[in-house]
Amino acid sequence: MVRNRPKSGAKRSWQEQETANARQREDVQRKHCTALKFWLVCGKAVCRRKRGCGGDPSVCFSTHWALLPEDFKAYWRGCIKTAQTTSSVEDIDRGGNAAREIYLKSVGRSSAVSAAAQPERTLEGDTDARIRRL
Repeated sequence: MVRNRPKSGAKRSWQEQETANARQREDVQRKHCTALKFWLVCGKAVCRRKRGCGGDPSVCFSTHWALLPEDFKAYWRGCIKTAQTTSSVEDIDRGGNAAREIYLKSVGRSSAVSAAAQPERTLEGDTDARIRRL
């Protein structure tokens, strides 16, 4: 006797539900990798061609997330938390900036100190300064 697949309204088995959850987590991580533009520094040609994450998003995320500054990570987490309650881009940005400020206060820095610590970026760019930073 051949068993038919359950109809859309029927309950899924726990294996099917687990597979669907894993696929959903992978999609979310892929979106994060693409939004953070990890594909710009990724070594995989498929990611550069696609201009987004085209490989294993969990490996990509864990590799590149570790390289980001902590204050940016706090900003990103704040944006994600705010996006759960609102869809306004301005509100999401404000939530991210608030989370970043809380992080900077917790480590004893202000946003002015953090901004001063980062090099100024110009369009022409000083070649010697770029080489020294490498």
